[in-house]
This record gives sequence, C-alpha cells and structure tokens, in this order.
Amino acid sequence: MKYKFEENTDSEEEKEKVIKTFQNKENKEKNAETRATSAREMLKKNTIPIRDRRASRFNNAMETSIKLTGKENYKIWAPEVINILSMHHLDNYLFEEYLKKIRISEISKEDIGNYTRIPGDKRRIYDISVTEDMIDDDKHAKFIIDRSVSKSVKRKINFGKSTSFELWKILKNSYSESKGERRRKLMGNLATMRYDRNEDFVIFITNLNEIFDELEE
Repeated sequence: MKYKFEENTDSEEEKEKVIKTFQNKENKEKNAETRATSAREMLKKNTIPIRDRRASRFNNAMETSIKLTGKENYKIWAPEVINILSMHHLDNYLFEEYLKKIRISEISKEDIGNYTRIPGDKRRIYDISVTEDMIDDDKHAKFIIDRSVSKSVKRKINFGKSTSFELWKILKNSYSESKGERRRKLMGNLATMRYDRNEDFVIFITNLNEIFDELEE
C-alpha cells in the first residue's frame, strides 16, 4: 500500500515512522475483523440462542437422580427438586403462589382484554398482577418437576392446568408421610439399628443422630 506524506515530511526516518504507525493500525483492524469473523462463525455453528447461553450451563442439572414413584422415595426426591430449582432461581415458585387465578365471571367484558388467559381453563384467568415473565418462569419450574416424576405419578395429576405451586402442593399432600407415619417409621428404624464392625462408625453415628433430630422436630 502506498502512503501519501505532507510536503514538510521529507525525512526518511520520519516517513518510516509514519509508515510503521499506519501498518500497525491496519494490522490491529485486520486482527479485530478476523476475531469478529471467527466469533460469527462460532455463533452460526452453535444452535443455542445468545440470550440462553448462560442458562445452557445448567442443561445437565435438570433432572433428579431418582424419579418420584410414591411415598417410599418422596423424602429423598423432594430436596433434590428444591436444590435444582434453586440453581435456576425458581424454588420460590414452589412455596409462594405467584400465578394467582381468579374467576372469569368476576371480570367485566370491558376489562377482560387486560388479563392473561390460562390455556385449557375456561372458568379461570390469571390475576392482573401476573406477568409474562412469571408465566415463563413457572413453565420452567413445571418442566423440571415433570422430568423428575415417574409416568405412574404423571397419570394421576393434571400438569397442564396446574401451576408449579399447585403441583408441589398436590405432590406433597399425596406422597409425603404424616408426622405420625414418619414417627412410627423412625422408631422402627431406631429399634432395628445395629452397629456392624465392617461399617464406618462415623457413618453409623451420623445416621443415628439424623433419626434423633427428626424425632425432635
């Protein structure tokens, strides 16, 4: 590339400095364009949208190690679901009713357009306080719960119309043990516990303390 100089720039040394300055600038611009092109090519190959890139780190943290089958494994299953939803900042949807519902008959025809309808529900509608972001978050929470239960459990519950708050309440009421049932089970475990010399003594004491802690609750 040829460079033009002002008339007063007649020193060869000065011309050389100017040429090097321009060359360095051109090289930086080329490198920047190369990096930009490379980034665009990588994005083309990557099927995950940019806005979901951060969330993709948790794709492998969507399922529990076991699926809920009934009362026999609810106590192990429930904390796992809560932990996974917590990683996605969605655990509050289990314990607070964000997606409140009201009867359509309570809303005037003039105002009905300001509310969000519930798919498949002809009698109820979401409260005016419910936003699209809240609905999306609730769908995400339901998706995680759905993937963590067995087919036999799914057949008994309407996942379509229920919110994650409603689902959690149904699952807890259906499969968690009552205090009386839990106490009888713990007392039975305590009565049959025996230390095996081949077992780690620390683990034995830890299990024993867990039973005592639960009995005191």
